[in-house]
Amino acid sequence: MLLLGLDLETTGLDPNKDLVIEVGAVLWDTEANQPVRLFSEMILEKPDLALPKEIEELTGIRTQMLHRFGKAPDDLFFSALGSLLEQADGCVAHNAAFDKGFLTRFYSRWGRELPEKTWICTLLDVDYPKSVSSKSLVYLSAVHGFVNPFAHRAVTDVLSMFRVLSHYKIEEVWANASSPKLELVALVSYENRQQAKDLGFRWDGSSKKWKKQIRAHLFDPKALPFEVEKTLVP
Repeated sequence: MLLLGLDLETTGLDPNKDLVIEVGAVLWDTEANQPVRLFSEMILEKPDLALPKEIEELTGIRTQMLHRFGKAPDDLFFSALGSLLEQADGCVAHNAAFDKGFLTRFYSRWGRELPEKTWICTLLDVDYPKSVSSKSLVYLSAVHGFVNPFAHRAVTDVLSMFRVLSHYKIEEVWANASSPKLELVALVSYENRQQAKDLGFRWDGSSKKWKKQIRAHLFDPKALPFEVEKTLVP
């Protein structure tokens, strides 16, 4: 099986207003457990873009770097990425809802349509041991015996993600990814927001809500100390 791992670095968390600044993609052969093609580009969607300081600190990408090495996505960019998407049986991302959402909006902004693929989310679809106390990619890398020297850079994050994924049976992960997913919204007060955070909910800045995606067969409302709204993820 060939899987296309994707990671986007962005100016923020809202795909409707924030911009993509880097795309990393790795075509991975699951039988060999090896990368077979790599793609990495800095993206300058606006010529006068200045990166927020927190994004520079998180990614290591500086505004001057982006203006020197980044470029607006052109036909060649979409052709190269499209070739990888065409070869892939499915896509993989660590928090796929984020990367797929941003990539879909990015494609639309540049007059393109993202091809339909099955997406594996290594946050949701991998059955990690119960001893794994965090699903951050930095933590998962350490637990699986290695360190990503360039965390929060797109292509190195994808390679780290695949190295973690290579420890698990891809058939089981694929089956999990193919099952229905629910998006849960935690109905918690500001004072009780830590409850949602402790249970894996993430703050969505655009909707101002605590959200989490989960496979439908794992949803147990009785196990939650608060009520939730749930919707089926398309």
